[in-house]
Amino acid sequence: MATINAEDRVSRVRQLFNPGTASVLSKTHVGSNLLLGIAQHGLARRSQGHSLSALEKLAVSPFEALAREEAELDEYGKAAMESKTSRAMTGVIPMSILDLPKSEPYDRERLAKDMKDMMDEVVRQPHIRVLSVNEFKERTVEDNAKFNDATARLKRGLTFFYPDPKSESQDASTAIAGQQNWEKDEIYWSWASAADSRQTREERTKEFGSIVTGKTRYFDGDHAHHSIFNGVVPSILSTTIVCWEADNSSNPWYLELERTMREISRISGKFNQYTGIKWIDFLIGLLPGVENYKDFIWWIEQISGLTAALLNFFVNPDDLVQQLTLAWSLEAIEQQSAPGEPSFMFDGGTDGKHELWLRRGNAYNSGCERLAVDTIDSLPPRLTGEYKIMPMQAIEGPSIGARFPIPICCYRNHNNNDIVYSPTLDTPPKVLPGAKSRSRPMMARKGTLTCIAYRGMDEGIYVASTNTGINWETVRIGNDAMTCASPGICILRDMAVCFCYDVDNYFYVSTRHLAGPVDGWSGWYEVKTSVNLVPQATAVLDENDGLVLWWTKDDEDNICLFEITREALVDKMRDTIRPVYRSDSDGYKAASSLSPHMWEGKRCVLYRNRNIWDLELLVRDPKDDSNNGCWSMKSVKVCGDPTLYQKLGDRRLYVVYSRDLDAP
Repeated sequence: MATINAEDRVSRVRQLFNPGTASVLSKTHVGSNLLLGIAQHGLARRSQGHSLSALEKLAVSPFEALAREEAELDEYGKAAMESKTSRAMTGVIPMSILDLPKSEPYDRERLAKDMKDMMDEVVRQPHIRVLSVNEFKERTVEDNAKFNDATARLKRGLTFFYPDPKSESQDASTAIAGQQNWEKDEIYWSWASAADSRQTREERTKEFGSIVTGKTRYFDGDHAHHSIFNGVVPSILSTTIVCWEADNSSNPWYLELERTMREISRISGKFNQYTGIKWIDFLIGLLPGVENYKDFIWWIEQISGLTAALLNFFVNPDDLVQQLTLAWSLEAIEQQSAPGEPSFMFDGGTDGKHELWLRRGNAYNSGCERLAVDTIDSLPPRLTGEYKIMPMQAIEGPSIGARFPIPICCYRNHNNNDIVYSPTLDTPPKVLPGAKSRSRPMMARKGTLTCIAYRGMDEGIYVASTNTGINWETVRIGNDAMTCASPGICILRDMAVCFCYDVDNYFYVSTRHLAGPVDGWSGWYEVKTSVNLVPQATAVLDENDGLVLWWTKDDEDNICLFEITREALVDKMRDTIRPVYRSDSDGYKAASSLSPHMWEGKRCVLYRNRNIWDLELLVRDPKDDSNNGCWSMKSVKVCGDPTLYQKLGDRRLYVVYSRDLDAP
């Protein structure tokens, strides 16, 4: 195939937004093309100079990756505008988008309504199947004729795997590699994968020639360098794998394909993060069916549909053999790969029939179940390198009571979901009585009082308190199932403050006066913010002058800092709050949850940056509301979320992280 130039791409965008009745897009439910519809609406609005919503920006981003110049992107906008005006996408995208005026953005509220209206029909389409691991093992792909017919017609299919009952999760690190069998003369593979850790992987294999029927072929070299995914999987993993016919495509063509697949994996990781934390708590002991996974399957189908539309930019009619989207819960990965190598058939009919084997191996960061403790003495920060490895399993990172001679730490044991605590990092932990969680617990301390906030197995928020370190009192805040992420807790003067992120995509706060009863928590009050925030463990701490400092991220991964006064909390957070700092102008992006700390009068926050493995420390001076600097520490390989703390009488800043022990 010759290199596709700007004129070709603009022409294909016009075809995409004017699909006609014979288009593959018209053969699926309109809900499958919702993300494509949001992209069309966003491009049309962009061409008129409107500011885009967060969802519109996300849907438009692959088209931005395709375009080489602003003028080309403007042409995409014109094509989208013409299509929207002529209603050429009728029967392809939802009427809720077709009827939406160009002056109005497509936002979260509209999305929630569309999902409610269309989700059931979308996830029950014949090219989408939900299988337990045993169901998959007991059948061949050919056994499901309805699924095979649909995937042959669409040249794409989606399979979601859920675990069989009473499975136990053992490891939160996984790598999936492949070996291949082709029955066509020249083919190659490409894929884009993402987990709810926001880690991604995109790859294109070399071309394999002289393929003979019945011949098994292998990837060359180390399987770790030819992985579908290699990283941390807290809850869910999805991948879109494409089998192509090789036809002397040019290097620029390959680069365009790789850029697009990279953008696909980025979007997939974003949505996986939203859905993963909601479905992380599968009902152990019950057989989950499609009802339990509809939210996740909905988003995977959106990614699959948009991917199929974008891949048409790169293919002649006979180039694409088949596209399969596969998705697993963590438990399903472990069950499916434990006894061997599951295989998947890419059946392109006359374009070839090719079988792909996947196997799960130990990822090169499989040593991340041991915490490392290092120190920072001064700014700019430099880790001493004399770190100490602690025998503690805490993929998500621990929460540590700061500024005390003996820091108490707590964390979740991801093997059995127990919440455990210990006086120091290297002393044997104790189990918090009756406390289990599938997300990170958070701790706050003042005087002799220690509080641990956690999300229970029933999705309620609980706070365990003790003044002795021995006898704990645990209460639930409110009666509702409030959250899909870890709560945050701090103690402000005479008040304990707890934050959490709810499934309705907003943060809430509850308070308790320390002089009152342990169960004297208020109801939940919505925290209205001027920016859209993402689901994450809530990072809050109290500052000496009576403020709650809330570090969080917006939906572009920019770091935001909010100051919340005691008066605002007493007033039940009636007013919308705005960040006193937002890193969008500085370019700082966080790939993990945030860990804040006050250090020598400076406001510090630690996180993993966009390079995934590198730590970054952002330091701000509250006196003049300025940045002292933001420093990347590239000498460490970090898994999970890092943590900051400090001991009383010790000016050093302690850094705790899950270190990649196996990395070179």
